[in-house]
Amino acid sequence: MHDYFRQEKPAAGPFLSGLRKAKPKGFEPDDVQAALRTLPETDPEFQKCFGLAQRALVEKSNSLAHACFQFVGQAVRQRLAAEFNLDIDLETPAPDVFQAVAYAVKPALADKKLEKRAMALLLAAALWLFRTRQLDYAHVITTLRELVQPPDNTKQDPTARQIQQNNYRFLAQFGSRAATLKALADFIGPWIAQAQHMRSEAARQEQAASALRRDKEALERALADAQADLAASRARLAEAESRVASLEKALDEERVGGRHRVTQVKADIQGFLTAQIMPLVADAGEAASLNPPRVHVVAERVETIGDRIGRKIEWLKSSD
Repeated sequence: MHDYFRQEKPAAGPFLSGLRKAKPKGFEPDDVQAALRTLPETDPEFQKCFGLAQRALVEKSNSLAHACFQFVGQAVRQRLAAEFNLDIDLETPAPDVFQAVAYAVKPALADKKLEKRAMALLLAAALWLFRTRQLDYAHVITTLRELVQPPDNTKQDPTARQIQQNNYRFLAQFGSRAATLKALADFIGPWIAQAQHMRSEAARQEQAASALRRDKEALERALADAQADLAASRARLAEAESRVASLEKALDEERVGGRHRVTQVKADIQGFLTAQIMPLVADAGEAASLNPPRVHVVAERVETIGDRIGRKIEWLKSSD
């Protein structure tokens, strides 16, 4: 890497091709530090670093491209800190980082001597943030438009990565000067606005659909709960009906049994009176009708009747 930047007009394509054939795992730390240390002298206009980022953008080897953009990121941060007093926090979201870079170099874009250097640094930062942090192309274009003309509050968000890749390649090729960049922004600005509107509408519709899905799920849960309650109520009703039927059956059986027992008692009493009481009553009546009455016979029969009735009463009590 150090040797690449020491060349007066290095060719990034052959440089990366040679590295690809050598199949290195990455750049040596000492080599990277040496290149960064001498970068203000070997690449004061930042054109070599920007050219490396341009070529790495289309590099087939992902590991090699990643190593290149790691270096470009370090070079961008070093140059921003040294010349524009801007320290980049890597924890900051990529769109905010690019916004800060854009407005840090904005005064230099108005200076003819510094314009080319500032634009190379800005575009190199965009390529680095895209490849390492997925910076959205629409955000880059919108920010660049605001640098060269008043903002119109439009954005665009292509979702296909290949579209993003092609857009950045186009930007890297034709956006290196403010005048060219303004023409580019004017040309694609309406498309960005239209795409942003379509995306906003799609997001709004998705939010509405999500709300409808949530409402549907809530209704389905309420319906399931109601159906469960109904099933439980039906089970309790069936149990109650079964108990009522059992009680009615038992009551009917008790009624039939009671009538049968009453009939038996009546028959028993009738037989008792006929067989055991009425003969004694007849004897007592006959003894009382004699002249003189046979009082001791009447008394004897009455005593026997009382004794027999008493025993019958005791039997009736014991059979309850």
